Amino acid sequence: MKRFALATLCFAAMSFAGCTDKSDNPVVDDDVDIVVMPLPETDQMDQTTAQRVTILGSGFSQVAEAFIRRVEHPMTSITDETDAILIKGSDINVLANDDSVAPDIMEAIRQGKKLIIDQPTVRQMRTAAWLVFFQTYPAESNDEYVHIDTGGEEHEDHVCYDMIAIDADGNIYTLNDIFDEDDGEPEQELTPYLNGLHADPLAAWLNEQAEGNNAMSARAATRGASGDLASKMTAQNVTRSYTLKPSNGYESRLTNRSCVFTISTNIWAAYKYDEDADYYLIEQTVLGNSSNFWIGSWKGGNWNYQGFFLSREIVSNTLRKDSHGTLLKNSEGAVLIDYSPTSTTGQHSTTVEESWNLSGSVGVSGSGVEGVLSGGVGGSISNTYTTEDMTITALSMNDDNCLNNAAWQYDINTNNYDFSGWSGYSFRTPPILGTNAFKSAQCWLWKVEHPKNYGDIILHVFLGFDHSFNSYRNKTFSSYSENGNFFNGWYKQDIIIRPPYRETISK
Repeated sequence: MKRFALATLCFAAMSFAGCTDKSDNPVVDDDVDIVVMPLPETDQMDQTTAQRVTILGSGFSQVAEAFIRRVEHPMTSITDETDAILIKGSDINVLANDDSVAPDIMEAIRQGKKLIIDQPTVRQMRTAAWLVFFQTYPAESNDEYVHIDTGGEEHEDHVCYDMIAIDADGNIYTLNDIFDEDDGEPEQELTPYLNGLHADPLAAWLNEQAEGNNAMSARAATRGASGDLASKMTAQNVTRSYTLKPSNGYESRLTNRSCVFTISTNIWAAYKYDEDADYYLIEQTVLGNSSNFWIGSWKGGNWNYQGFFLSREIVSNTLRKDSHGTLLKNSEGAVLIDYSPTSTTGQHSTTVEESWNLSGSVGVSGSGVEGVLSGGVGGSISNTYTTEDMTITALSMNDDNCLNNAAWQYDINTNNYDFSGWSGYSFRTPPILGTNAFKSAQCWLWKVEHPKNYGDIILHVFLGFDHSFNSYRNKTFSSYSENGNFFNGWYKQDIIIRPPYRETISK
């Protein structure tokens, strides 16, 4: 029986405490002379998709409507050409009980099609999980169960995702945090530009799934083995987009501005019979763009400012052995064998790479295929990205609670000043990684001994960001500069790793 868990999100805003002496200390308050660089108003349509999406219903959310505009081949009924099905969360129960459409939905899911849901509540998501993973409507008397992530919501009738796309193989895309019901926030009245910004990643994810990027990576990760291994080793992909907002003290400076960052995790899992051990080869990327937070320079009192730009990303990955979040530790045989990148600074670009070479009988699963390969698994993955003006600090294995965490800190240069003893400070433009497109990538290899001693093995992800401003004050015989920042995070995600085939084989 397949069991399913969507990744868990918990958002916590961290406040920034600043000084209040307006003449001698930098503060970002409401009485400064500022001319904000405006955002575009129209949808930029940066992404479209050629995937054929069957759209069932009407009255979708603003972001879902923006996604529909990106669909080059929209359809109104489910056919053999359908690649994905879009429905509203509020229509799930009706559609699931409609004998004229429910069988078509479940058959499409069995064939590997994606189910895209607009703003499902926790209760509606439970029904959707049954449709996807059991292709049936849930009966209260049925003792089968499905783990779901509530997106941080505890109430059955609260929206748990802004949008979600899932398939029967456990590949998942989620969009979170456009608004938060628990904080009493109304849904933001997003401009067409911001609606499009939130819709772009889903269109991109559908394209990546269709173009076989994950399968191509799988072939690289498993080269030299049997010809059908690529399909068997297709990665489990879990992708989530987060809406980053300014935290306490900066909302007025960045009114109606948000940035979208996406974290994508590919997991290849194999079971080595002679060691009774799972191996997890993992590739993870974080993509985003901070241009919406960059409002340029301004003056307040005796101080000059420029901001806001991305200055730090922290990502940490640990293994959990149950739904209660219990750490799976090095002392229990969960070992971080290798990781990339290592700590580095001053590089224009960085290549991260990881490899594995498992001999003997190896159990694999993926794309609905399970089996044992007698010839082993071998290969590698790699990813190259720009790291100019960025320092990478490898924090892996530094968590004394488990000693097997895979973690990194990415710091973008914040020393954006020129100084002259005669005229004092002036600004330099922050690095483009901080004010525009940003990418980080990391990969690693875990080994878990005696995995059948546990139920679900869970990859737990922490993700956080800092955005900063620069400021200076020039006075006769004395000049000062100071940086400030606000924190976005922690964003949390739980991914149940799709287990490899571990059944007993004949000698």
